[in-house]
Amino acid sequence: MGQRLDFTACPFPPKAHQKSAVEKIVREPYVFLTDEMGMMKTKTVIDSASMLYSQGMIDRVLVVTTAATRDNWADIELGQLVTHCWPTLSNYINVCGTRSHSYHWGDVRAKKNDPELEWIITNYEWLRYGLRSRSRFITERLKRFMDQCDTRTLLVLDESTAVKNPTAKQTRACMWLRKRSGRAVLMTGTPIAHSPVDLLSQANLLHPSILSDRPGEYLNLLQFRSRYCVMGGFQGKHVIEFRNLEDLQQRLKPHTLRREKKDCLDLPEKLDPVIHTVTLTPESWRLYKEMREHAIVQLASGDVSIAKQAVVKLIRLSQLTSGHVGGVGEKPQETGSEKIDALVAWLTERLEEDPTYKLVVWSQFRADVARLAEALKPLPIEIGLLWGQTSTGEREHALRLLHPQTAPKGAAVVLGTPQTGAFGITLAAAPNVIYLSNSYSLNIRQQSEDRNHRPGQTRAVSYFDFITEGPRGQRTIDHLVLKALRKKKSLADWTASAWLEALKIQRTD
Repeated sequence: MGQRLDFTACPFPPKAHQKSAVEKIVREPYVFLTDEMGMMKTKTVIDSASMLYSQGMIDRVLVVTTAATRDNWADIELGQLVTHCWPTLSNYINVCGTRSHSYHWGDVRAKKNDPELEWIITNYEWLRYGLRSRSRFITERLKRFMDQCDTRTLLVLDESTAVKNPTAKQTRACMWLRKRSGRAVLMTGTPIAHSPVDLLSQANLLHPSILSDRPGEYLNLLQFRSRYCVMGGFQGKHVIEFRNLEDLQQRLKPHTLRREKKDCLDLPEKLDPVIHTVTLTPESWRLYKEMREHAIVQLASGDVSIAKQAVVKLIRLSQLTSGHVGGVGEKPQETGSEKIDALVAWLTERLEEDPTYKLVVWSQFRADVARLAEALKPLPIEIGLLWGQTSTGEREHALRLLHPQTAPKGAAVVLGTPQTGAFGITLAAAPNVIYLSNSYSLNIRQQSEDRNHRPGQTRAVSYFDFITEGPRGQRTIDHLVLKALRKKKSLADWTASAWLEALKIQRTD
């Protein structure tokens, strides 16, 4: 395409790494954009789409993202589209979901001469609704999206690890959309959330020719395992190790862009996490030991079904260190408040030092969020919530509390579960992050850390992990989880035997 790209219409001039990404997306029909979190991938895609539209190559962009990050694109006040869409173009933004709505943005006069650049924003959960497992049945909802895709459509799959499972309904839905779309961009800061198998569906969604040597045919899971995996374990169905990864890397390399913040952005320092140790009461420690012994017995049984039950016990161990226990749908039973009491005391001191203190607190348990929100009410601090039970209004309030453009002058804290709030949002008004408890997923930890360390942040970002110990300094599951995450390991992939060995070692400490 040779012509020089004109970026003068961008409301915010792109940085060098963004320009090179736009050039690649304009030049090539499918691109895997895997820049580190906080590198403004969304702005890059908006600039690319605007450039493609200006050159007469597309007229529609279909963005599929997660429900939690849809407003990051489409919010009419703080969304990325109203921030970065070119004001010289006429943009029509159509949001499809539980709260469907549409609006125009940009130079309405441009519409008289050219059709509008249409943006369709939806989420994976909305797209997959009504689909049947292992069936080619297509819902009316999905068919409407498919009818809007053609050779002049740019399909954007944001947080593309959401389609890493080849058999998932949302992956199959996106595959139907991709077959009808002329161009595609996949975006994620963590292309391999758990293992190289995550790349299979993402590569197929870019183009079948990347992994398959047969024209027009996709590489399936069995073929991927035959080429890149060594299988073993029970009935030979488990991946023991990976092989030929150099071949996988070389196949993806021409279509992939991966840059890190330290090489491209002038951001404040990201400080090493600080551990804040909380001692359990003798009663809490007794309950913890009883449940740990029960989990060890189940893990050691060798019975697969019993071992699966033991994994549930591991989650209960993490709950106990936070002072409660209870399953999904059950009312949490409080067993203590050591962590919450320690956090309230810690935050009280910070507020005495700085009445404008701003903070994010993550916990993998909703009960923690609810109890902590109640415990913080007496403090002079505005509170926002980001969790599964948050209403639309509450979520928008929380995002505005710690967005650099809308944060209040006084103290503010956002409490949330990282599973809900770790992706695609900006909390850069807060330079402080606390983990009251950690998810077992390395991907979620990394994503949640970068909600604060991104453009708009003006101070070094501090991280604090609140972990518990026994009355005499005995280690708990908090230590196991944090140790694994700091070694860049995801406990979501641990086998029953790995958990058994780790718990036995702790028992003898």
